[in-house]
Amino acid sequence: MKGQISNFIEFERYDIVDTSFDRIVEPIVTSVINNTQLLPYLCECILHFNSYEKYSRREGNVTSFEKWQERLKCIFQSEFVDDFISKLKRLYEEGKDDHKKLSRLRGRVLELLIFHFVYKRYNAPGYIILQGCGVKINGRLIATEERKTVDIAAWNGIFGEFYETKVGPDLFDEKVIKYLGLLAVKLQEVNIKAIVACVTMASVERLERQMQKFNWIEGSKFLRCVGRENLLTICNNSSL
Repeated sequence: MKGQISNFIEFERYDIVDTSFDRIVEPIVTSVINNTQLLPYLCECILHFNSYEKYSRREGNVTSFEKWQERLKCIFQSEFVDDFISKLKRLYEEGKDDHKKLSRLRGRVLELLIFHFVYKRYNAPGYIILQGCGVKINGRLIATEERKTVDIAAWNGIFGEFYETKVGPDLFDEKVIKYLGLLAVKLQEVNIKAIVACVTMASVERLERQMQKFNWIEGSKFLRCVGRENLLTICNNSSL
């Protein structure tokens, strides 16, 4: 699937975006979009409960998740929190027998959330936004030996936004940073204004520490770090 050619940029979908999980993930994302106060708690939950075993671990008479949800209810004391918690429970129950499936579900939460944050700005004629796509500049695909796609790419004819999402910062490895760094460099070479960002549900500090491991990679210094403290800057179209 190709996006519309605009100036120097063309997007082409290479990854098969698995939307089969969206029936479970979309309601969670919608809850957070409708009440952004839930965002840090969503990040806390998805990042911390990284396995069904951790989610269901007993702590006295309650599970770890039940202990977490009671704290959340004390903070908000509102019915919408019960609905939000029910949606999270459904996600973990869906993946309880398959760790890989649960990991994909958790990852899809962040990816779909960022997609919705960006989509509202690019849902217009002539604008492009795609998931799991390659980026071509002057007809040439930007790729390394290991990678050729970015999770979310958007372009309005003047400015571009490119986001790679990982629930935990440790997943931003050498292969990922080499590709994103190359993308940032190639965009700058043709004077295209754009943000290329790494996005995680952990803190910005943790992500920055991870990125420092790869500061020798060309273009890595141009990459923005987005963590749970500044995720809303993507939604608000603020300078990252």
